[in-house]
Amino acid sequence: MNKIHPKITRFLFQALQYLIRGGILTALFSAVFVEQDLFFPFTSSKGFLFLAAVQFTFVFWLLLIILDEAYRPKRNLVSIALLSLLLSMTLSTLTSQDVNRGIWSTYERTSGLIVQAHLFVFFLMLSSFLRQQRDWRQFFTASISIASVVSAAGLLDHFGNNSLVELLTKSAHWPHGVNGVVRPGATFGNTSFMGSYLQINAFFSIYLFLTVKGKSKLAIAIIFIMISSAIFLNPGGRAVKATYLCGLFVVVLTKILTRTNSPRVRKIVLGSLFVSVPAAVVLGVLISFSHDVLPVEIRNVKGYTERAINWNAAATGFFEKPFVGWGPENYDLMFYQNFDPAILVGSGRSIGEPWFDRAHNIIFDTLVATGVIGFAAYFLALVGAVIMLTRRLAQNGRESLNEYIVFTVLLLCHFVQNLTVFDMLSSSLLLYAAYAFTSHRSLEMESLYDGKRRFELGNRFLILSWVFSIPSIVIAYYYCVYIPRVGAKAVGALEGVPNNSDILRRFQFASNSSSMGKHEVRFRLAEVAMARLRSTNNAETGLLKLTELNYVLGELEKSVAVSPLNVRIASTEGRLRANAAVWSFENLGEKDRPDLSALDYVNTSIPVYKKIIEMCDNHVLTYHDLSRALVYKGYITGELSFFKDALDIAERAVELEPRLFASHDLTIDIAASLLGDKRLASEKFESALKIDKSWRASLIRRIREAE
Repeated sequence: MNKIHPKITRFLFQALQYLIRGGILTALFSAVFVEQDLFFPFTSSKGFLFLAAVQFTFVFWLLLIILDEAYRPKRNLVSIALLSLLLSMTLSTLTSQDVNRGIWSTYERTSGLIVQAHLFVFFLMLSSFLRQQRDWRQFFTASISIASVVSAAGLLDHFGNNSLVELLTKSAHWPHGVNGVVRPGATFGNTSFMGSYLQINAFFSIYLFLTVKGKSKLAIAIIFIMISSAIFLNPGGRAVKATYLCGLFVVVLTKILTRTNSPRVRKIVLGSLFVSVPAAVVLGVLISFSHDVLPVEIRNVKGYTERAINWNAAATGFFEKPFVGWGPENYDLMFYQNFDPAILVGSGRSIGEPWFDRAHNIIFDTLVATGVIGFAAYFLALVGAVIMLTRRLAQNGRESLNEYIVFTVLLLCHFVQNLTVFDMLSSSLLLYAAYAFTSHRSLEMESLYDGKRRFELGNRFLILSWVFSIPSIVIAYYYCVYIPRVGAKAVGALEGVPNNSDILRRFQFASNSSSMGKHEVRFRLAEVAMARLRSTNNAETGLLKLTELNYVLGELEKSVAVSPLNVRIASTEGRLRANAAVWSFENLGEKDRPDLSALDYVNTSIPVYKKIIEMCDNHVLTYHDLSRALVYKGYITGELSFFKDALDIAERAVELEPRLFASHDLTIDIAASLLGDKRLASEKFESALKIDKSWRASLIRRIREAE
């Protein structure tokens, strides 16, 4: 059997060690990485760097496990559960309506099947490569050091100094801020995502503080204070703050319990733990299924009502596809099919277009995406991690006490927190790292570093397999990272392009460059095309911009054909056609001879809205859009009957959700200004006031404008 000289063995081993550690560090560094000119730079930047880092590291890790069986992954409860979760996600993706989106995800989320597969590989690499406690301490130290930079940026921003945020994000203004105002959330652009990321790192720092000795304790304590301060001073992330505070309470009580000799103190602490921990978990789960367990004051917290309605829709959607679910990244399709117009009811006259692509609840998110099969795998991973920590505690005693306390609390806090929010990539990779730590085992096999063992090259087939795997990794990088990143740059560069021929070319390149986020890219193109058309009233320039708009309409039709339940895309197509109709009617004459007339545009918008209503008959905003399209048709044709049809549709919207001001406003506007029926407008006015008297001034103003 062929063997390598010990010196070459040592050199090769050290080289692989440094390369793999460098790749892992790069993956951690993605938390502070923002590439300013990408589409959704706060998420897509991190996703591309993480994917590239895992692919790079995988090449050298694969060679290491081929050459030395000591580094090969070991089967355990957690690895089986996470593999089962990945397989269930694969099955759910392949059976979903929008397979492409399930595989690739979007630039905004970067959490599709490809990313989940990379997270599983990341877990395997960590759990097999980081074998000793010192390896894990180095990993946690690197992670909390990066988190301290995020914390510093968040704290400075809280006190009015956003210089570090701007430095780290390289002034990523879209969608970083509006009118020069920096978005909170440091390098995440979102306070909840930043809080979730910092919470896991806070527990890492607690573990390090409890296990290291010497001068490094002070540095770790400082980092812990920084991270904790950033969590509690974070303008958002209410769930993170609450669960983190409870987690700290449990850790402190548990440490008191293990150190005190007083029977009375031990009884008090044990009683507190046995009551508080199960109560927190049970309460969190109950809130997901029955909102009446909370007092009215909490139910009235901003954002809670919408999420509660969303959870009800998720429960209905789960029972429609209970076994394999709707598929990853297909949540919004379920949401629209089970749309509840009550979610539109805001305070006063406010209305926002609801768009939920997540349940904001880990139970419902997993059940809807992967069904009971995927949820069972997810729950097994969580329980399996706690079981393995318990086994290690039973075997090693007090030596493993700190990791048992900290990581059990970490996993529970993260689970409870995710009953109201959801993970993004940076927190997901840390969660998988925590799983890897709970499942790793210090192998007794002799270390290669001392040179006593040699790499054996007897299995030439494995070596050749590794050689041929390199082109596969290059191809994976090209399609999973390089091409999507090119697409993200193309979409991010669409703003402020004055040349019409150039913008059409850019539209074509952006929509065809990558399979990632197809629908969202087309939605963005529609926004740009609509804004560009509205910006001119010149017929010649407008005709060129109509050419751009027509191209985007063709792209939107492709998305609707692939994903008919995607109401957001379908309604965008309808609005784009309706806006083109209005602009053409107001700015073009017979001499201009456009390819499509104003009447053509409005006629093609109406079937789009009707098809949406056939699939999602409770989507009130589509009734508004259809009513306005009929109004436009009435303007263009001069036929009063279309105004009457528009009123009928608006009245249907009122019936679906009487508490929505916009529906009443629309019916009164049509009755008063278009039909000129003062008596009918007065009846609609009185009906509206029976719902909410605070609307009086606004509705009177609407009637007076009509007069």
